[in-house]
Amino acid sequence: MNERIIAVGLLSQRDLEVLGRNFTRHFPLQENDDLFADLLAKLDPIPFPANSSKRRPREA
Repeated sequence: MNERIIAVGLLSQRDLEVLGRNFTRHFPLQENDDLFADLLAKLDPIPFPANSSKRRPREA
């Protein structure tokens, strides 16, 4: 079966724990991996909706 990708996520270890053992299609990164640095730099300026209850915790 060839499934169409509809979402890509950046998950924390806690996110993976909440998703549980059945969530197996993740690709771990090394601690100091800059693979997504350009993407994160482009995403950081995007504002969250004012009514969003979730905030992005970003470490410098």
